[in-house]
Amino acid sequence: MACLLLDTPLTSFRMLRKPDGDHLTALELAVQAEDLKFMSHAACQSVISSKWLGDMNPRTPTGNIWMCIVFPFIVWLYPRYIEFEERAVDIRHIMLDPSDYQKGPMTTRQRYRAFYDAPVVKFFLDVLSYLGLLALYSYVTLDTLSPDSLSAPEIVLLVWMLAMI
Repeated sequence: MACLLLDTPLTSFRMLRKPDGDHLTALELAVQAEDLKFMSHAACQSVISSKWLGDMNPRTPTGNIWMCIVFPFIVWLYPRYIEFEERAVDIRHIMLDPSDYQKGPMTTRQRYRAFYDAPVVKFFLDVLSYLGLLALYSYVTLDTLSPDSLSAPEIVLLVWMLAMI
């Protein structure tokens, strides 16, 4: 706990660093060993939540994320609606491609990329896609089916289902 209070970025770095000659990080070892006490520590939780949100500020409300998913132009029109972490030396940028790293404010393209690369946004998009599939499937099954020809919703559902195989 003292290490986390004294130097949070260094603690996060040590959680995600692979020791020389080893192939697993401390966090990966804890997951494999099912060490819930270690993973429930504040240092592990902060690393996990920072990975979950990607480059977004940890204080970003979930409602703002949903609004940017439904209306993607908000990320471009209102740059402060979703705030991203400063592009300083950060553990995520050390581990990523160094050519992608640069100091200073993010461009619009980098903001879109950082937003849509965040695991939380990918999860929300998967949920929306699943709900859309359920709604389309419900509509097709409740609609009168004609054995002679396929309607447009049936074709869309068929293509969607085949794409999932």
